[in-house]
Amino acid sequence: MKKLFTLSTAALLAFSLAACSNNSAQPASTPTPEASAAAETGTGVYTIWNSTGENVTELYVFDNSGTDKGENYAEGGLRNFKSVEVTKADVPTDTAFTLEFTTASGYTGKFETLHVEEAAINLPAEDALTGATQISFGEPTLTAEYVIYNQTGETVRELYLTANGDEKGDNLAGDAGLADGKNVTVTIDLPASETTDWASTLEFTTEGGYTGTFDTLHFEEAPISLIAEDAKTGATQIAFSAPEAEAEYTIYNVTGEKVTGLYLYETGDADKGENYAADGLADGDSIVLGSTESAYTARKHVYTLEFTTEGGYTGTFDTLHFEVAPISLLAEDALTGATQISFSAPN
Repeated sequence: MKKLFTLSTAALLAFSLAACSNNSAQPASTPTPEASAAAETGTGVYTIWNSTGENVTELYVFDNSGTDKGENYAEGGLRNFKSVEVTKADVPTDTAFTLEFTTASGYTGKFETLHVEEAAINLPAEDALTGATQISFGEPTLTAEYVIYNQTGETVRELYLTANGDEKGDNLAGDAGLADGKNVTVTIDLPASETTDWASTLEFTTEGGYTGTFDTLHFEEAPISLIAEDAKTGATQIAFSAPEAEAEYTIYNVTGEKVTGLYLYETGDADKGENYAADGLADGDSIVLGSTESAYTARKHVYTLEFTTEGGYTGTFDTLHFEVAPISLLAEDALTGATQISFSAPN
């Protein structure tokens, strides 16, 4: 009985092995190569908007697995407020791309984990960053800014900037009018996709009845001068330029001792530049510092004025604007607040 049991067990084992052998001869179905390829590849489409405030001169989107950046999608310059569409077709869906850009001033940005997807991407200005990443996803809202200078020689009573096809809005000259030599800033916010074909009309009327119209104003950042009638060189009553602006600071030393260090530099600059009191500025003496440039660029300047006396007393004022002003460097015991200067001349 024991031998029979052994034989029966062996026969059962042989039968089981045969059954397994027959089953392995019919493998489960697998996807065809064509189906696998379709499931594993995709197309990335990226609409990239430039809102850096300047031209983007280099723009690359390249596969992280390679070393060649490939095509410069900003060849010829991608202007502020403009976009370019980049397509990466039939690539493995697990591909990671790097987006890299450089502006005309040398500001650079990089994002190294761009996936295969359809996405709107914004390249913001350096001073608009809210974190370490130099791009943001989603269609941006863009802001057009026009600084309009009255150079007509008289007060402008009516001033309108109207999107073509819309009704006129508020009179931008205000109830009192825009005096000759003054300016007004107009801003317009729109989703990026609405800016491409956007155009507006700028029109004005002076106190003397002189009128001007320009009906192809694009969505942009620009200075605009309203030109005097006798200063026109063509049919257009505006110019995309700004008048010259002057900064002049007459700096009086009333500290009670010699000033040995005096610097005037753009706030935030690491280099203070020239020491204007290198030879010493005696107590009671003054010095005039100034420059001239376009009012459009000058309006954004903020300066730091810094001084040190022979005795080691120091003063700093870091919110000085581009202007004409007298400035007194105050004695330490004459301070009435935290500021070591006053915008006045000594008596």
